[in-house]
Amino acid sequence: IDYIILNKTDPIIDFLKQQHIPYTVTSFPDYSHTPEVVKFIYDHLVHNKTDIVHTHWIAGSYTGMQAAYYAQVPVRIFTREHPSIQFAEGVLTLLGDQYLREKLANNAFLSVQQYDIKNHIKQLENFYIQELKKENLDK
Repeated sequence: IDYIILNKTDPIIDFLKQQHIPYTVTSFPDYSHTPEVVKFIYDHLVHNKTDIVHTHWIAGSYTGMQAAYYAQVPVRIFTREHPSIQFAEGVLTLLGDQYLREKLANNAFLSVQQYDIKNHIKQLENFYIQELKKENLDK
């Protein structure tokens, strides 16, 4: 397991350091940098022979799901932490979610409001193991 963080000031970095979980940090100041960030993530996924990609938030999902799709990562999941309709970009975000679900992600569309990160990681590990078993059985 490792993380790609799109913001050098993301508070999860401290948690990852404490837990000795590997991570890579890049900068994603705005959507005009999408091609460069997708390429950065793609290179990371191919180099690490990644089996599962799980993204969060819109920026992470747009870039991470594209990179995972191009890298042919077998299990691609994205999570939305808030209901789109409450935010100014509501309609655009809903269309983006539809695109992610239909074109890029190939597994569960998860909606999580609040969670304990340690418990969340443990649940995801179990979910990923089950998904990998399914992928291997389908081949």
